[in-house]
Amino acid sequence: MAVAEVRDGIARWCELFNRGDSKGLAEMYTEDCKMLPPNAKMIEGRQACEKYLGNMIASGCKAAQDHPCHDIQTGTDAANEGDTLWVCDKYKTITPDKPSDVEYFKDIVIWKRVNGSLMIYMDIWNADK
Repeated sequence: MAVAEVRDGIARWCELFNRGDSKGLAEMYTEDCKMLPPNAKMIEGRQACEKYLGNMIASGCKAAQDHPCHDIQTGTDAANEGDTLWVCDKYKTITPDKPSDVEYFKDIVIWKRVNGSLMIYMDIWNADK
């Protein structure tokens, strides 16, 4: 069940990102979330994440439609009875006005169950070079 929830969450994240909905994206993150983007300082809290994601969206970046969800690897925190789930994934982004401008990334995302829903607690990514 958790893997299906994560797949749905990733699909929703891509949908919101490509639609330009930084507020909707931010609502997928916990209040005390942390983002560790490449070559940038750590971003803490939902509001700061919303601003960062909004800037990414404004740059024209899009999450690739063929997001390779089959690369998901998961683990759970047994001490918290499965309330924490980690995901190791690979994906790519595109810039629509520059189709050859494709970037490949890898990430680790830590999801926490909050009031019954899986939410993103920590989002860490960097580029494949």
